[in-house]
Order: sequence, then structure tokens, then C-alpha cells
Amino acid sequence: MRSKNVGLQFAAVFGLILAGISIVCGVIVGGRFAAEQLISLRPISTREAPGFTETKFASIKPGMSSKEVVDLLGKPLREDVKVAGYEMWYTGSKEPINGWGKWEARYVIISNGFVVEVHKERWFNH
Repeated sequence: MRSKNVGLQFAAVFGLILAGISIVCGVIVGGRFAAEQLISLRPISTREAPGFTETKFASIKPGMSSKEVVDLLGKPLREDVKVAGYEMWYTGSKEPINGWGKWEARYVIISNGFVVEVHKERWFNH
């Protein structure tokens, strides 16, 4: 009976050692994947524009005018000028740009005064 317990204890310790080695190798070799797995344990850290709600944002469709978007959601947190138009961002990260965190990205791309794309994504800072 005693030898059976020793065998089980050895198997348990050996299994824990292998699990630890797998985690370390995953962090070293996996690089970005491992970092994203660690980040996914953190709470979502999203900043929203004052008039933003998920329900209102879901009603934004391609073809709407930028005025209709602003009338519905209010002023965006920021506008980024692009070659073919600009992006209106309604959410952003609470974390510093070089900080670790995850956040919900909600933005629309405007071209010639009209929505051409609506983006709803989860972003990771790392």
C-alpha cells in the first residue's frame, strides 16, 4: 500500500513539474500569444464618449451621414484623419497607450460625409 502512495505522489509531482515547464515555455516561445492570455485575465478598461451606448452604436449603419451619427451618439472622443476620410472614435482605452490592458473599440469610418464602415472590436494593449 505504501509503495502505491509513493507512486501516486511521484506522478502528481512529476505532473506539476511538466505543467510548470509547459507554462514557462509557452511564455517564452509563445511571446505575443502568452501576453494576450495574461492580458485576458485583466478587466476590460474602456472609456466611452458621453452620449455613447451599445444600443445606439448598434443602430449605426453604412450610408448614414456623419451628422446623423453625431445627432445619435454625440461628439466622439476623437477623430482621426485618414487618406480617404476620417474615423470617429466613440470608445478608447483607459490605460496608457504603452500599458497592458484590453478595451472595447467602437468607431466608424466616414468618407465624403457618410459612414462607410462600422467597427466593433476588442483591442489589446501590450
